[in-house]
Parts: sequence; structure tokens; C-alpha cells
Amino acid sequence: MESSKYPNFPRLTSGGLKFADSKEACSFKHQRRTNPSRAASLPADRVRQQAIDQVKKMGGDVSDEKVVWGQYRVQFGIFRGQTFRWVLENSLGYVGWMIAGMKGEKPTQTPVSLNRFTFKQYVESFEEGRQVIDIKRRERYQPPPTQSPPGMSAVPTARTNTFSSLLVGRPLSPHVLQRKVQQTLHEDKSVPRQVASCKTERTELETLEAIQRYEESGSRDIKVPVLFATAGTSSSSSSTQPTSNTDVSLPEGWKQTLPVADHLWVSKTLFHTTKKGKVAMDWSKVNRLWWYPPQPALVYSKPPRCDRYFSSRLLLWMPRKLWHVRLVCPQASCHNCELTSAGIYPRLRQVLDVDGYYSLATEYLECCKCKKKVISWSGAVIKQLDVGHRLQFPVILSYKYACDTRVIVLLRQRGLGNSATQLRKKISEEHSETWLRKAAHYLTDCQAFAAASERKLVAGPTFQDPPARVPIPGYRWFQLIYSNEVLQRLDEVKASITSVVGRVLKLDSTKKITKKLAGQSTGTAAWATNMGNEHGQVLMSVLTATEGTGLAPMIEGIVRRYTTMREPPPELLYVDRDCCGTSSQLRTMFSEWPDLKIRLDIWHFIRRFAVGCTTESHQLYGVFLKRLSSCVFEWSGEDLERLKAAKRAEMIAKHVTNMTESDVMRAIKKKELQQHCRRATRGRDETEQLIYQLLVAFSGDQGLDTLGVPLLDSQRIWEIWASQKQHIRCIQDPAHFQLYTKIGQITKSGICLPVYRCARGSTSLESFHNHLHRFIPGYHLSGRLVNDSGLVVVLN
Repeated sequence: MESSKYPNFPRLTSGGLKFADSKEACSFKHQRRTNPSRAASLPADRVRQQAIDQVKKMGGDVSDEKVVWGQYRVQFGIFRGQTFRWVLENSLGYVGWMIAGMKGEKPTQTPVSLNRFTFKQYVESFEEGRQVIDIKRRERYQPPPTQSPPGMSAVPTARTNTFSSLLVGRPLSPHVLQRKVQQTLHEDKSVPRQVASCKTERTELETLEAIQRYEESGSRDIKVPVLFATAGTSSSSSSTQPTSNTDVSLPEGWKQTLPVADHLWVSKTLFHTTKKGKVAMDWSKVNRLWWYPPQPALVYSKPPRCDRYFSSRLLLWMPRKLWHVRLVCPQASCHNCELTSAGIYPRLRQVLDVDGYYSLATEYLECCKCKKKVISWSGAVIKQLDVGHRLQFPVILSYKYACDTRVIVLLRQRGLGNSATQLRKKISEEHSETWLRKAAHYLTDCQAFAAASERKLVAGPTFQDPPARVPIPGYRWFQLIYSNEVLQRLDEVKASITSVVGRVLKLDSTKKITKKLAGQSTGTAAWATNMGNEHGQVLMSVLTATEGTGLAPMIEGIVRRYTTMREPPPELLYVDRDCCGTSSQLRTMFSEWPDLKIRLDIWHFIRRFAVGCTTESHQLYGVFLKRLSSCVFEWSGEDLERLKAAKRAEMIAKHVTNMTESDVMRAIKKKELQQHCRRATRGRDETEQLIYQLLVAFSGDQGLDTLGVPLLDSQRIWEIWASQKQHIRCIQDPAHFQLYTKIGQITKSGICLPVYRCARGSTSLESFHNHLHRFIPGYHLSGRLVNDSGLVVVLN
């Protein structure tokens, strides 16, 4: 049989068939799960014609039916789109499992059925394929062999198990064993063998003494009694633990949803079998929320059980049973009829935690009137508990998965480096490390028995592979859970936000957030408008279709808030537009506050003049804006003299002599001026005169760079001046209004300098817009996620 015509069946180094998937198959599986195929299945005649064309293209023999079948494309399953031959060469275990499951199935005329039976016919045409099918059928339909009689050792099977093979041969140190486990993490495991049961009564001390005598003798002629007898091995899936259904007393629903590693300890801890042979929960033992599994022993005298290492804790949520609280039916028609216990809920939920998963179990509650059942973990029940008991339920439920609140807390403080994708990567890494530590612990304990078996001290024990690591949901699920968590505490968030007021308000809009909207929310909003106060807090944030329009409900809500809280109306409002006139749209909205002074933000006023520049990269662009700011503001003489005295004393302490006034001013940093010196506007007339002189100066030779390029567009800048001249009175500080608040003081060179915070302008809202943009990572988000994330930003 030529390898170019027929498939090359994968084999192990020992010569046996290799059932594990190849790297190409694993990569294809991962790609298919990420981007599943949604194309319709091709008809059988078209699949055959494409295969014939491919064989001709490869120069093959189209009269050989096996060659043609090998180029058929799979129309079903995870390997859909690959050829029959490729699947047979890269995933032999999957092929045998799939065909073994077709026992008793009859073909139909559908494209998928015809394709499946053609694939079966192709596999059965090879001797190796028939062997694989026979092995898989025995695994599926034959019961496990009975245990060997006492005193007799069953013949051990070939060591094809991936993890068990690490225990054979030279003893490995824990470090080397951990590294080898890491190398095999992404490989499919072979079929594990069941851990043999121990039928001897040899104690741990006798075992150690026998090993010591053997090693001291240096000879292999010493007769050492068999310390462990192994049972017949049986094939099982890689996630099966060494406990059978007859060993555990669990309801059928719990057996299906509880991890197999937890079956034994949960059944022994919480359940018992009644006289009628039924499984029932032992209610006398239900006395706490959290239940923890037994830990692995420090020293083993018999082969260790895999489930001792990979079991997880259990949260038994039964508030009525544990705290004896009165719970009522959530149906309005029942008029607060009390709920009674109706047994345990038949299914468990696996809860994602920071370093692994744990199980969540609960009970059914039944209404005495309407006879409807309610699950104890439902929101209608949890809301009836007081705060102390409600906080003891640390789980956020979704339709399929559940998440611990410790994971969601990591998403509350988010930015450019803490998105849902980044959190998923960190959680996945933590889960991998935890799983690896457990696997290394288990295999290290097994290594001693493998070494004893090599020295003929024990009859070869069989070990089981660690269970596969449970995958983690995608990043979109983390975003969904985050939104659900915000909605759970929505009342608290709204209460905190709506209790914020101030005497200086600021109103500003941005487009940075609305550009992130995707899906059904695309195009529904163009501006995000926020209102803040002098302390940097945000009172309200809304999304509108246009800037300024649609703000009436927001402003009505702000006015109602002040009225409800019996707070005096604010005295000053800074805006970036619509500042002038008694009949302006904004003034009409604030008609209930007639004494409110509306001022234009000076930063926005200066930016309007920047539009008249030819380019921002001009050499004089920064100088022009700095001079323009000086035309509007003047520093407080008292504060400036105090700061210069402190700076002069600091320079003298550094042995700087012969200082001029300009040297001291150059030594003062911009941040020091902002912290320790107050500013005030110069007045309407003086500001208008200074700005006019500045524009005249920069329109001439002083506005040219070294290449003779002018800074200002002569026509545009004077048009801007004509339109903005009327707003000079809108940027002046209100008379007798304190805009600065002293928040502290520092001492420099023996001189006490106050630290001020300024309430002027809407710069704090500009910073909030940048923070909001970073806090909501991504560029294509749903309206719900943007809204929930915005609530958290406003709250913080």
C-alpha cells in the first residue's frame, strides 16, 4: 500500500496506533470553535465530483475507489471541510469514536447521512481502520471487566497513557515532572486506565521497611511480598474519576452537572440511601453554606485517587433552611403568601472563580397558594433578604454560566490595561497554574508507586490521567456579567449619583463615547453630554442625537434634584456654547433659576482663535496661544510675590547667587503657578484691547517664522475676531464670587504656600471625557454596555 495513495495511520514509538489528535487537528478544532462554519452541506454527487477533480489534479488513479474516497470533503462535525484522508491521518481516535456510535443507525438520503456512511465505508476498507472501530465499540458497549481475585495480579496493559508514561522509568524530580506536564498540556490524552483497588492489608510502615531492605541489599534476589494487587483495567474518558455510579448516592441531575471528581465526597457528605433504595439529602447535616472536599494525604500507602486532588468546594445556597427567614411568593396575585421548601434543585451551576471553578447548589421553594416553584438563587428571593445575608451570595448568574463577584471586582477599575479581554487572559493563566500545581502534586505522589513497581516491590499499579481543564468563556461573556453586576446594584448607584450637587456647574459634550456604539445602537446618538460641579464630580450624563438639543429632560431632572434636596440653586454655569442672550435655548431651559450666571469656558474661547492659524505646527503657534491667555488672565500679585520669595530662598539654599527677577520667574514651574497662585480675568475693556493689539502684532512681521510663513490667516482671523468680540464679557469672572478654594498648604524654604483648587471652566469635564473613553475599552460596543460602564464611571 503506497503512502502516496492511501492514508498513513499515526503510530506510537511502540508501534501501536496513536489515537490522540495531531497538532494540525488541535489547531483546526480551535479555529472551528472560534469561527464555526455556517455553510450548507453539499449534495453527495457534488462532493464526489469535487473529489474526482482533485484526484485528477494530483495525478492519481480515479478508478481506485479508495483514492477517490480519500479526497471526499467531510460535511459534518468539527472537521467539516477537511478530506476523509486528512481526518484519518490526524484524528484517529475521533474517527473510531464517531463510527462506533453509528451502530444500528440506518442511512437516509440526506447529504449528511450519505457523507457519514461513505466515510464509514472508507475507514472500514483498511485493516487499521477496522481495528480502531473495534476498540472504540468495546469501550462504548462492553461493561468494564470484573476485578481480579484476591492475591492475583491482573496483567497490566500497554503504557500508552500520556501522563502515566511520565511515571515509568527513571524517577523524576518535581521540577522536571512539572516541566514535562507543561509540554503535554496541549496534546490530546490517550484513554486512561482505572486506578486499581488495593486488596492488601500491608501498612505504610511495612511498605517503607520493605523498600529500605531492598535498597540496602543492592541485590534484586531478595523476595519481597506483593504489596499491591491491581484490578483489571478498563478504558474510560479522560475526565472519568475512579468512582463508579454504584459508589455514589446522588440524584441523577447532580450526577450530570456535578464534576465527577466531586461525586464521591459530596455523596458521602450530604446524601444517604433510604430504606426504599432512593437517594435523599440528609437534612440534619445541612448547617452551613460552604462545604470543602477532603485534601490529599501527606503520605500514601496505596495508589492515590485522582479525585482527591481535583475536587472543588460546594456552595449550598438554602437561605430558608439555614437562616429560617420568611420568604414570600413573588407573584402579586398571591398577596405575600409564604414559600415553603420543595426539595433540592436537580441541577448545579459551575461558578467561575479567580483560580478555578466551584459548584453551586440550591433548593426549590413552592408557593402554598399558586403552587408555583421558585429557585432560591433567583433575584426575586435574594432581594427579600437583608443586606448582611444578601452579600453572602457571591454569585452572578447568566443563562449558561455563573461568575463569582471576586472576578467582577477586577473589572470595576478599568482602563487601557484592564479590559475584559485582558482579564480573561489573566483568569485563564491563573486557572492553568492552579491546574498544573494539582497535576504535578498528583503525578509526584504516583511516581513513588511507579518507582516501586520498577523495582518489583509492587505489582504494577495503574494510574489515571488528571481531568481536562475546564475552558473559560469568551471576553463578551465577561462584559455581559459585568453589566449584570451593575444592574444588580443599580438602585445604590443611582442613589449615589443623584445625591450630588454643587454651586458651580459645568456643561460639556463629547463624541468620543458615541463612536463606540455598535449593533442596534449604531447611529442612535452623536453626543455624550455631561454636567459636573466644582469638585470634579459628575451630576448627570446623557446621550443625545445633536449637541444642545434634547437636554431639556436632563436639566429638568437637575432642577428637580435641587428642589427635592432643598439645596440653594447654583450660582454659576460654565458652557462651551449658547452663553449669550436672555432668550437663548439654554437660558430658557434654566428659567426656574433666573439668577444663574452663564459663562463661556475660556479654554473653548481661546480654541476658537486657534482656528484662524494657518497650521498648528507653526513655530509661533504656542507663543500665540500663551500670549492670548495672558490677554485674558492676570496673576494675583500677593500670591506671585509669595511664590517668588519661596523660589528665591530655595535657589539661595542651592548656592545660586546674583539672581535677577527674570531668573526667578524662569525657575518657577507652570505646575507651581497653578497650585499656589490665583488668577483673575482682566475685565472686558482691557481684554478686548489686549487681544486686538495681539492680533495686529501677529498679523504683521512678528507673525512670520524663519521661512516667512505667516501664523495667522489674515482674512479668517479678523472674521473670528468680529464674531467672538461679543463673547469677551461672557468669559469674565462674576463680581464678588470666590472661584478658588484652599485645599491645603506646603512649606518651601521656610515660607508657607497655600494650595488652591479652581472652579473656573470645564477643564475637569474634558479630563472626565478622556477617562470615560479609556474606561470603556473597545471600539464596537452595545448600548447597554456603554450605559452600564458610564454609570460606574460617574459613580467613581
